[in-house]
Amino acid sequence: MISRICYRLGIRAYHASIRLAALSGHRKARQWVRGRKSVFEQLAKAMNENTRPLVWMHCASLGEFEQGRPVLELLKKRHPGYFYLLTFFSPSGYEVRKDEPLADLVSYLPTDSLYNARKFIELTNPKLALFVKYEFWMYYLEALKEASVPRILFSAVFRKNQIFFKPYASLFRKILRSFDLLIVQDTDSEALLGKIGIENTMTAPDTRFDRVWRIAQIPFEDEAFAHIANGKKVIVAGSIWPSDLPLLRKLNPGQIILIIAPHEIHEKNIRTISEAFDQQVLRSSKWKGAWPGEAVIILDSMGQLAKYYRYADLAIIGGGYGRGVHNVLEAAVYGIPLAYGPRHQKFTEARELLQSGAALSDSPEKLAREINELLTDEKKLKEMGAISRDYVRSHLGGSEKIVKAAEAFL
Repeated sequence: MISRICYRLGIRAYHASIRLAALSGHRKARQWVRGRKSVFEQLAKAMNENTRPLVWMHCASLGEFEQGRPVLELLKKRHPGYFYLLTFFSPSGYEVRKDEPLADLVSYLPTDSLYNARKFIELTNPKLALFVKYEFWMYYLEALKEASVPRILFSAVFRKNQIFFKPYASLFRKILRSFDLLIVQDTDSEALLGKIGIENTMTAPDTRFDRVWRIAQIPFEDEAFAHIANGKKVIVAGSIWPSDLPLLRKLNPGQIILIIAPHEIHEKNIRTISEAFDQQVLRSSKWKGAWPGEAVIILDSMGQLAKYYRYADLAIIGGGYGRGVHNVLEAAVYGIPLAYGPRHQKFTEARELLQSGAALSDSPEKLAREINELLTDEKKLKEMGAISRDYVRSHLGGSEKIVKAAEAFL
């Protein structure tokens, strides 16, 4: 009982902090608050017009949606007669995917409370609830269980330092036990769950492997980039934060064409990146004709990065000098070497690519030297790139496995 009270108070405090941030002018906090004001009215209208059985998929944000997308695609292909509801917790996901054609309706998830959860389940009446990777809302899971709605968590990864495995965290273990099935990415996660008595598990490869593989097969050409190299090596630096700039500044400008995709595309961030370089910095959306040979190019439109890695001889993945490295698979699928900072330990694929010899990771000074040397060794570039592509190929099929498991509950 005490732990439930603490959970409820913690949720309320968190929501209060977001509302306070919204009042202070924080853009994403304002979106978070504003987006939830009429959620139930929108849901009621959509459900009044719907006569099909409903499958609900919930994602925290955009990254989790990219993991959920291949599952949603396959489910919709095999079961077109269902209504597919997609919800997000974060504005980073909702604002980008609110018009997602795979879903019949995209919505914010109302905040986790007993009232909201019961009302949401009563309105939507799902036949199956799918949660992607890291979403553990106690009241929603309880309301789903009360309504006998099957609950699946997929693409999850667990580590022994998470709260579920602390001696005092019985409530969070109970939340995990609320799922009918937990589909995890690796056997280590499955073993950890087994140690706390959770046996309704299975493993399946990360669905992002299927996603990036599919993107790589889609024909794409940008004439401005098709012949950009002009005898130089092309580096695409993806999801770049200011903390990654010291590395990029140390690369040999006479040896490379540098294409940068910022993690956040807004004027302040683009200005910060532009001011970090001595060379001319050009924005892809505002340049026509051939690219100058010494320029740094900034991809300044959302959704470009995964396609443009195909023009790279090497990819630098941002975040490794900050909160954590971003998606390495989007680049690895094109069969190119990778480089990133040392904060990659939480990401299985980043660790494994490094261990397999497909990637480099070090301090900005050392990593820049390694990259500059690697770009002069054509044989090594090809060897590392082949390891990258083979790694992705060997992990395909997670979406198929997850959908088969989900179909058993439909």
